Amino acid sequence: MTSSVLNILKKRGFIADMTPGIEKALEKKPVFYLGIDPTADSLHIGHVLPLMMASWLQKAGCRPIILVGGGTGLIGDPSGKSKERPLLSQDEIKKNVTAIQKQISHLLSFEGENGAILVNNADWLVKFRLVDFLREIGKYFTINEMMGKESIKARFENRAQGISFTEFSYMILQSADFLYLFEKYNCRLQIGGTDQWGNITAGADLIRKKLGKQVHGLVCPLLTQSDGKKFGKTAGGAVWLDIKRTSPYQLYQYWLNVADVDVLKFLKLFTFLSLEEIVSVESKLQKNPSARFAQKLLAKEFVTMVHGKKVTHSVIAASEFLFGGSVEALDDQAINYLIDEVETEEIRKEDLGKDFFVSEIFYKLKLTGSKGEAKRLIDQGGAYVNNEKISEDRLIVKGDLIRGKITLLRAGKKRYGIIHLVN
Repeated sequence: MTSSVLNILKKRGFIADMTPGIEKALEKKPVFYLGIDPTADSLHIGHVLPLMMASWLQKAGCRPIILVGGGTGLIGDPSGKSKERPLLSQDEIKKNVTAIQKQISHLLSFEGENGAILVNNADWLVKFRLVDFLREIGKYFTINEMMGKESIKARFENRAQGISFTEFSYMILQSADFLYLFEKYNCRLQIGGTDQWGNITAGADLIRKKLGKQVHGLVCPLLTQSDGKKFGKTAGGAVWLDIKRTSPYQLYQYWLNVADVDVLKFLKLFTFLSLEEIVSVESKLQKNPSARFAQKLLAKEFVTMVHGKKVTHSVIAASEFLFGGSVEALDDQAINYLIDEVETEEIRKEDLGKDFFVSEIFYKLKLTGSKGEAKRLIDQGGAYVNNEKISEDRLIVKGDLIRGKITLLRAGKKRYGIIHLVN
C-alpha cells in the first residue's frame, strides 16, 4: 500500500479513537484482535464495520485474531446496553460460535503468513478458579477506575436498572483476554467499536501494570443514519448476514434504500473500492441522484462480499425486473427471490385460460380494490404484465409464465404482485 494503513483508515472514516503511539506500533505490523460475543447465530451488519477495519489491517500485513467470546458470552457485556442481557446457555453459545465462524471467513483471509486466527475465550476463561483469578488479575483493578469507565458509569447511574456483579466483572474478563493473547501470540492491538473503548483501555492498563509492556487500542465509530434511525435496523428488526434471517434480496434492498447523504460514507466503510473510484461515484451521484448509481454499487459490492457473485447476480436481476428490467436476466434463483418477496397468488395448470383474467388477478393480489377498478386501470394504461403495458383486459395464459413459473403484475410504478404456477 502506498499510504500507511492508519492514513487509509482515517481517510475512509474508520477511526473514532486510538491510544497514543499507535502510528509507530502499526509500522511493525502487529498481531491484533477483535472480539465478537456470540449472542446470536449470525452476525448483523453492525458487526461488519470493525471486521472491515480488521480486513484493511490484514491487507497491510497485520495478523488478525478473531476472538469469539464463548466465555464472556456467558456473562454479557454491559457496554452500550441500558439493561442486562439474558444469559445464554453453553449449548446456545456453542451453536452461535459455529455459525459465526463461517461468516467471518467471507471477510477475512485465513490463509498465508498473516492469515487470521480464530480463538474462543471459553478455552481459557472457564478454566480459571475464582480465587486464582482474583489474585492474578483482579488485584490490578480498582473500583475507582472501573467506575470511571462510561460503560459502567451509565448503568450505575440508572438506579432502577443498576448493574449486576456478573456484568460488572465483564471488563476484567475482557482485559484477561487481552493479557492472554499478548502472552501467547504477542498480540499488541485490540480493535472494536467505541462502546468497547473502556474495556480495551482497561486491558491495555492491565498489561502495563502486570508486565510493564505497552499495547494499543483502536476503535471505529458507532454509526447512525442521517434520518436518526439506528444503523442496520429496519421495521423488521436487525439486518443479518445469515440468509435464513435476512435474505440476500432484503440485504440488497437495505443498501439500495440508503439516503444520498449517507451513501458515500458507507461506500468508504463497507466496500474495498478505492477512494478515487468513490470520488468518481460522487460525481455521478451529483449529476443524476435519481439514478441511485451509488446505492446500487454499494448494494452490489456488499452482497457480493458476503454472499458471492452468483447470488448477487440473481438478486440484481430480481430487483431490476421489478423496475422494468429484462425478463431474460431472470434465472431460477432470481425467480425464487421474487416469489419470496412479492405478494403472490398460487395457481394450478388447470386454472390457466379458464376465465383467469388480468382484472381478476389484480383484485386477488390487492393491487386494486375491485375488478372494476382494475379494468379502469387497464383502460388508463396503468396495468402491466411482465413489465409490458396492456391495453385491454385479457386472460392469463401459459405464454405469460416466465420460465414456466411466474407472471409479474404491476399497477402503476411500484405496486406488484406475482402469479406462481404450482403443480
